[in-house]
Amino acid sequence: MTSPVANTYREYGVNYYPKLVSAIPFTPVTGPRLMLKPDIKPAQVLPLICKKIAQHLNEFDMSSMHWLFVDKQLSDELLHSNQLCRHSVQFQWFNRSYLDFEHYLSYFNSRKRKSIKKERSKIAADGVDIVRVFGDDLSEQSMQFFYRCYKETYNKRSGHDGYLTAEFFNQIYRTMRQNIMLVIAHKDDRMIASALYIYDDSQLCGRYWGTLEECNNLHFEVCYYQGIEFCIEQNIPQFNPGTQGEHKILRGFEPIYCYSNHFLSKKAFHDGVGRFIEQEKSLLEKYKTDAEQLLPFKQQ
Repeated sequence: MTSPVANTYREYGVNYYPKLVSAIPFTPVTGPRLMLKPDIKPAQVLPLICKKIAQHLNEFDMSSMHWLFVDKQLSDELLHSNQLCRHSVQFQWFNRSYLDFEHYLSYFNSRKRKSIKKERSKIAADGVDIVRVFGDDLSEQSMQFFYRCYKETYNKRSGHDGYLTAEFFNQIYRTMRQNIMLVIAHKDDRMIASALYIYDDSQLCGRYWGTLEECNNLHFEVCYYQGIEFCIEQNIPQFNPGTQGEHKILRGFEPIYCYSNHFLSKKAFHDGVGRFIEQEKSLLEKYKTDAEQLLPFKQQ
């Protein structure tokens, strides 16, 4: 899908691509974007970095620079260097020292607690068993099954095998096995679905899932509830299930701001995008507030 900014460039007969991007590909997760020595603060070097970026854009006829999913502190520093700040909203889960999933649900209001329990009971009633595989139990065969689910689900949805290859998944299995958790669904002694998570001591990130058979509520179980249970068991403080999805709110995923920063080399476009961001800001504030009102937790 072409972005609105790219469409605007095309309408004016100006090339939007190539552009510069600072991000982790296929990973909408906030994280470090600068590699600095511990004794160097971003504010000390960002003005020079941004000046050099602007020169590079002009020298190679590039349209813009985009810093995606930066932390708020870096975003604020970039804003001081004329890198426009844009907000977005994600839904994330926070572990408030829950003892188990039942304890977590005890903070829900009655109606929504019953709804979650009903969703999960239907999985069992359909004869589906769920297992979480990680650490020494994670095998090459389980990763290969996940890739099959990933590929077939992309094929059904988009008509291609997905953007990531079998070799990519083999490589992360070889190099970061201790940071991977798979959820695998079984039915009648067959594996029918799987989801891949990446985690460390600070965060669990849900990345991809796929299914070979349709089953009611399986997506919610494999991609959300199992991740929540894993965080509680492993004492992981937060769970980022990925972008979009208002359906996450009713399952206890809270709206938070994410930050990106942007510099467009042509002043007219830069100023126009800046005006759009200002107009958008109040709408996003309202969206976040409205989402907070939909959370399933009891009123304190």
